[in-house]
Amino acid sequence: MDLENVAYLEDGDITPDGKLEISADGEPVVVMLSGSFCGFCSKFAPEYQKAANKLNGKKAFMATIVIDKQKKLGKELNNFIPNFKGVPTVVVFRNGNYEKTYNGPRTEAGLIEFINEL
Repeated sequence: MDLENVAYLEDGDITPDGKLEISADGEPVVVMLSGSFCGFCSKFAPEYQKAANKLNGKKAFMATIVIDKQKKLGKELNNFIPNFKGVPTVVVFRNGNYEKTYNGPRTEAGLIEFINEL
């Protein structure tokens, strides 16, 4: 599941207290949490990719965390994302802090609508 126009976050990009170490100059950072083992993630990834391509860096910085490849970070997600239950999950950070979780349809259109409202 290689995504283009999407940054891959690693263990060091989020501090243990949940502060995102990526600067986006006040713009939201939209992060898809996924797993290489997850069939739903494989189905959702192309939709996330299409949204990232369409937005092309406007409105939000798009990123992903593959939790089984970033094991330390994967274990810490419950500590700073309320009600985190599993993958795929899309969360938003702003100015380094968790802001909200996306609960809408797992489609390009749904993601773009959500991001445009941030």
